[in-house]
Amino acid sequence: RGFCSLCVCSDFKSSASRLRGHPMLSARTRDSLNTQHNRFNLVRPRLALPVHGEVRHQEAHAKIALECGVKETANPRDGDVYSIQPSGLQRLSSIDVNYLASDGTDLTSISREELLAPSVRAAAIALITLRLDSANNAMASPHITIRAFKRDLKERADLLMEELPAEILRLLDTARGEEPLQDRPALRTFLTTELNAFATAAMGEKTAAMVHIKDHAVAERDRVGGGS
Repeated sequence: RGFCSLCVCSDFKSSASRLRGHPMLSARTRDSLNTQHNRFNLVRPRLALPVHGEVRHQEAHAKIALECGVKETANPRDGDVYSIQPSGLQRLSSIDVNYLASDGTDLTSISREELLAPSVRAAAIALITLRLDSANNAMASPHITIRAFKRDLKERADLLMEELPAEILRLLDTARGEEPLQDRPALRTFLTTELNAFATAAMGEKTAAMVHIKDHAVAERDRVGGGS
C-alpha cells in the first residue's frame, strides 16, 4: 500500500531511472502529490511507464506525468509486455498471469476464476491471517490483504483495511468467552461468518473474507528453525 513506482527515460545513452512515491489525489497525500510533480520536473523524462501499484495508482502516475510535460506514457495492465525505445513505448504482447494470495508468510498463485468461483464470487475479497497462541490471543497484528474488483470500491477498501484489525480483536475477545469457539475450526468458521458480514457492510457490496489461523508456537519454530 505504501509506494508505487514507474520507470522514466530521459536520456537513452544512460540507464532508465526509477521514481518511487504514492500519487493518490487526496488531501491526506497532497505532500506526496507535490513531491511527484517536483521529481518529474527535476528529471524531465521523455517517457514514463507506471510499473507498480493498482490501476488507480498507475492512472494517477500517468496523469501527473502528462501534466509535467512528459511526451508519452501508458497505463499497462497485468501481464502486458512493453518495449521502451527512443521511438517511444510499444506494447508488444500480453501474457497470462495469476493473482498472488498471501497467508501472511507465503505467497500462493490463485487465478481470477478461482476468486470469482460461485462459492467466493464477490465484489471484493479480504485475505486475513491471524497468529494466535493456544488461548487464541493474537500474538501479532493481523496480516490483511484486500482485493477489490470494482474501481469505485478502492477507497472503501482502504477504509476497511484500517477498520478490520480492531474488529478482529473484538471478535477474538468474544470468542474467548465461548467454550465451543475454543476449537480452531469452529473459531475459523465464526470469524469468517462475522467478518464476511462486517466487510460486506463496510464495502456496501458482497465481500468475501478468507481467514487463515496460524499457531504462534509453530510459526515461531518454523521461523527460527526453518521448519526443522
